[in-house]
Amino acid sequence: MKDEDQTQFQGTRDSIERMVTLICEEEIIINVSFRDVHDGDGGRSLLMLSYDSAYDDSGLFLSAIPISTPSDDNAASAVAVRPLIYQMSSAHTFHLAHSTLHDCMLRVGSHETCPKFVPSAFPTRVLDCQNPSAPKLKVNVGGIEDCYVALSYVWGEDQPQRTVKANVEKYISRGLDMDVTPQTIKDAIRVTCELHVRYLWIDTYCIIQDSPEDKAREIGNMRRIYQNAYFTIIAAKTPKVSLGFLQDCPPPFPTYRVPFYCPDGALGTMTLAPRAMYNLYDANQEPINTRGWCFQEYILAPRAFIYASHTIQYLCQRGLIDVGNDSFPDRMAGMDRLPPRFFNRDNDTYHDPNILTPAQLRELTKLWHRILQFYTPRGLSAPEDKLNAISGVADEFHRVLNSRYIAGMWEHHLLGDLLWTRSSEEALPGPSIYRAPSWSWAAANGVIYNPGPVVEPDEAYHCVILDCKVELANEHSLFGELSRGYLKLRARMKQTIWNSSRGLLYEPAADGKLTVVGGGYPDRQEGSEGSENVWALPMVLTVPKPSVFSRSREEGNTMRGMLLKVAETKPDCYRRVGLFRCTMQGSIEEGFENSAEQIITII
Repeated sequence: MKDEDQTQFQGTRDSIERMVTLICEEEIIINVSFRDVHDGDGGRSLLMLSYDSAYDDSGLFLSAIPISTPSDDNAASAVAVRPLIYQMSSAHTFHLAHSTLHDCMLRVGSHETCPKFVPSAFPTRVLDCQNPSAPKLKVNVGGIEDCYVALSYVWGEDQPQRTVKANVEKYISRGLDMDVTPQTIKDAIRVTCELHVRYLWIDTYCIIQDSPEDKAREIGNMRRIYQNAYFTIIAAKTPKVSLGFLQDCPPPFPTYRVPFYCPDGALGTMTLAPRAMYNLYDANQEPINTRGWCFQEYILAPRAFIYASHTIQYLCQRGLIDVGNDSFPDRMAGMDRLPPRFFNRDNDTYHDPNILTPAQLRELTKLWHRILQFYTPRGLSAPEDKLNAISGVADEFHRVLNSRYIAGMWEHHLLGDLLWTRSSEEALPGPSIYRAPSWSWAAANGVIYNPGPVVEPDEAYHCVILDCKVELANEHSLFGELSRGYLKLRARMKQTIWNSSRGLLYEPAADGKLTVVGGGYPDRQEGSEGSENVWALPMVLTVPKPSVFSRSREEGNTMRGMLLKVAETKPDCYRRVGLFRCTMQGSIEEGFENSAEQIITII
């Protein structure tokens, strides 16, 4: 109760003082009990404290304190949770990591849903770490099949030692100069060797950095590189490559080791961490979770060791757990991983997308929308990499969906995918270079999401997609950078008045005043702060379904579509500038119903 004590209480100062008085003036009994909490990704043990009040026959819950016990303690059989690991390069930590990986590979315990590892053909190049003091670049000749590790990390700065045309032969014959190799690379080499793997894939060394052709080819192989890896090392806490990730994490919050009498009568100990519940680890704050390229490396990895700022974690189909089975509470970082269908190569139905049920197709479509929502906030050093940096995920979805990929969207749900919008924060300027057609989310900056449910075919409102084509910037990267594209529709559209800064769509009323008819949400800053004329092209009309909260007869049908302007470079074409949403009623409904259908090309 001292001022410097950080114990947390609820209530006003007076109510706390009254409670303290009651506790101090009466004889009380403190009840101590244990509870194991399982949350799907693991569990934690808690010491539960409460007391019974003799004063008014009431009880009061005091606290739930996370507890743990070292594996070599007498109490280890009674308390299954172990202390938090924060010494990243100790022999004990490497031993635990190897044991965790071994159990996953053998599908021991809760790893029954984890995919089998099947040695696959190497990437084009890997580092041979047999001699970790001088690892050599090895070129895959003849489809060598063996285990290799992949590294996911933040560059954060220039890397003078990287593979270019001039030094590739030197790296093959003599190896890397470890005196000038960044610490993150050194640490990755050590982890690879400590976990008994010989080969390591790192983009800096395994892609020829000054060869556009080689970069495009390897970007096209990104899905295979990460999915076929034995495991991936994710240097989550490291903001730049020179800092490394094997340094010890800060010691955890204060803990207290107390005696524990075991059920068999032996005396052991348990460690209490009373402040753990108030010091949650937030993975969203890790440097790696701010970078665009690292997103697909995370979700494509069947197995990964994550070197976080507080401990080492293991990611597999089971979920995300702390190595060593500790009890540290955390917050998950958005997207956890892809479902089993993407990893179970031994599943006979994996290669047959025709067996997808309509419900499965809807779920996979919604999953793609969710992926974009978590991918698009991340930063990219090169703006042109917007589609490149997620091309591996697109490649994998293409295998599962068997649907044509078009500028970040899917042909089987193109009408619905075109209804993307930016999040509600202030509109950002568009990219400085061409990335995609205006109707693609890749042509906008900021967080992108699809606000509606999966669109059913019968929801199309006088809108038919006639043609949609894009041109790849490089033929080797089938899901990457684009050079141009167009979308051709047969639809109706009408002119409306739009105030992009306020996000509102207007129509003139009979008295000459402007009437709000819906919301108009800009894709990017357009330079106009006042109202302007734009074309509203409706695409989807959704009839609300009755629920306990609403009845369809009380609500209008919702229309969504694109806002267009005439393209400056091609006056016979249009470009998308925003998304609109309105309720079909009054003049807006009559206006669309009376408009003639026409052929519209959007670039």
